[in-house]
Amino acid sequence: MPLSPHAKEKLMGKQGLGRLTVPTRRHLLAGMASLNDALRPAAAGTGVAAGTAPLHPDAALIAAAAAFGALEERRVGLIEGPGRIDDDGDRDRALQPIAAAQEMYLRVLCDARATTPDGHRARASAIVLEDGAEVFYRAQVCGLPEDLLIAALLRDVVDLPC
Repeated sequence: MPLSPHAKEKLMGKQGLGRLTVPTRRHLLAGMASLNDALRPAAAGTGVAAGTAPLHPDAALIAAAAAFGALEERRVGLIEGPGRIDDDGDRDRALQPIAAAQEMYLRVLCDARATTPDGHRARASAIVLEDGAEVFYRAQVCGLPEDLLIAALLRDVVDLPC
C-alpha cells in the first residue's frame, strides 16, 4: 500500500533526498572522517601509553567506510565535479584505480560484522554515498514498503539533514 503524499513528505522531508546535494555529501563525509579520527591513538603527551588504548570493535569497518567514502567523493568529482573529465576514455582510465581501491574497501564493508552504533553508522554512510540518491528516489517515486523502510533506516542511522 503506497504512502500518502503527506506521509512521504514526513519521511523524506520537504525537499526529498532524490539527489544527494553537495552539502549532504559533505555532511556524510565529515561524519565518516570524525568517526575514523576518533579511533586514532592518543597523541603524544596525553598521558596515555602508546598501544594501551583499547581498539574500537568496529575500527576496521569504520576505517574502510571512511576510505571508501573519500574514494567515492573523488570518483564523483571526476564524473560531475569541477575536476570533471569530459572524455569518456580518459575518465574511464582515471576511474579504474579508484574502482580497484573501492573494491578492496567494499570487501571489508561487506565482510565485517558491525557490533556498535558507530559501525552501523559508518556502513550506512557508505551506502548513502554510493547509492543513496537511487534509494531515496525509489522511496519517493515508487513508494514501495521496502524502499520506504530502507530510506527511513538510512536517514535515521546516518542522521541525514532533511
